[in-house]
Amino acid sequence: VALILWYLLYKTKTGKVVRATSSDREMADALGINMSALFTLVFAFGAVLAGLGGALAGPARTVFPGVGTEVIIESFVVVVIGGLGNLWGALIGSLLIGSLETIGIIVFPEFEMSLIYLLMVAVLVVRPWGLFGRPFKVKALSEKNLAMEAQEISPVHFSVHPVVRWAPFLLLLLVPLFTGRFYQYLLTQIFIASLMAIAFNLLLGTTGLLSFGQAAFFGVGAYTVGLLLTQGGFETLPALVLAPVVAALAAGIIGFFCVRLSGVHFAMLTLAFGQLIFTVAYKWYGLTGGDNGIQGIPVKPIPLGGLGVLDIGSTQSMYYFVLVVVGLSVELLRRIRSSPFGATLKAIRENGQRASFLGVNILLYRWTAFVVAGAFTGLAGGLFAMMEKAISPEIIHWSKSSEPVFMAIIGGIYTFAGPAVGAVVYVILNSYLVAWTEKWALVLGLVLLTLVLLLPGGVVGFVNEKARQTLGKLRCLRKWSFSKSATS
Repeated sequence: VALILWYLLYKTKTGKVVRATSSDREMADALGINMSALFTLVFAFGAVLAGLGGALAGPARTVFPGVGTEVIIESFVVVVIGGLGNLWGALIGSLLIGSLETIGIIVFPEFEMSLIYLLMVAVLVVRPWGLFGRPFKVKALSEKNLAMEAQEISPVHFSVHPVVRWAPFLLLLLVPLFTGRFYQYLLTQIFIASLMAIAFNLLLGTTGLLSFGQAAFFGVGAYTVGLLLTQGGFETLPALVLAPVVAALAAGIIGFFCVRLSGVHFAMLTLAFGQLIFTVAYKWYGLTGGDNGIQGIPVKPIPLGGLGVLDIGSTQSMYYFVLVVVGLSVELLRRIRSSPFGATLKAIRENGQRASFLGVNILLYRWTAFVVAGAFTGLAGGLFAMMEKAISPEIIHWSKSSEPVFMAIIGGIYTFAGPAVGAVVYVILNSYLVAWTEKWALVLGLVLLTLVLLLPGGVVGFVNEKARQTLGKLRCLRKWSFSKSATS
């Protein structure tokens, strides 16, 4: 199979077109290459090879519904270590990873999972193009679709008015008066997911960095609260305050290595660090409880000085507490995005090379955005631990990192409110589909795929675009009426 693939890529005209297109899409498009058809062909051929690999591996390994998530991570590791675009590098990388996995099981059974991700981190930090790949040139322009630029700013002027901005918050304060505990719990989940998604979008939508490791900071915040409340004897509020602090420290260390890269290499390095933290939480039974996690997290009343105490043990009181914390955090994130700092991040996203020529320290700005996003994600994790009163390593798994990506895309990555709207859609669909059908994951995937295909700019982006068109028509109608009245 490897020889056939090598022949197709390097000895046929189609293979040359594929390699040329992967090197420079703009030039290939200018030469008249039908990239949509070409990418469809390549994707279909890759799917055939993946199916063949699954058929060959089926008799040798356990087959279960989630086997694909394990295989795709292993594939990422192999490709990154071998070198993107290098066929023989992928082959040698797979042999290297297989050997390392076998040695790890025999010699270091407790750290077997960590060895692979440590190697992946080391390769990406020292040699980002892989062991057998070639050095790459980082493109100055981002992958942003320029047709979506206009969605950055809402066309409705009053949408930024403080009264309108805080109206949903005031309405949410009244919700517990008319709903039961289930809906209060569901909305609390939505608040936490919204905070995580908006914090993540500071990287994706504002800075142009796609991270697959945000679940690591979510888990760091959650485990910080869980450990401090169960083993440290801390009060609730100090434990929650330390959650974003510890997450920010972790993000600062990880970001130091990650922000030097961009594009797929940045995404893969964040994924590697995230999975490394996941393996630590999964295997360190003495501290994290291993795969059992931390159960029975006590949520103590919060002393308010002379005003008494705030008991957040009930569903309703937890609802109000999370609403206030998330509301203040979202407002702070909005101010950060609207500040000169946020404007500089957008400039870096659009053209990092030009921003660098203007004297902007790109690495420092990216690192700061990474730390800020990690801190607020850690705060969301701390709130999650307090709400659920139990946590497990699953909240750190890379699949958890995909959730804010979906939320941001559904709502619109170039809008501030988009990720929150996406969180509402995602959490509600996820909650109701689980109770409605056993095949909830299939239905959820189809619904999300439909939303992405029909609304490529997201729900909020679509609303902004329609509002912009409507306002444009109204302005034209107004000018026409004025000109008609003037002539008459």
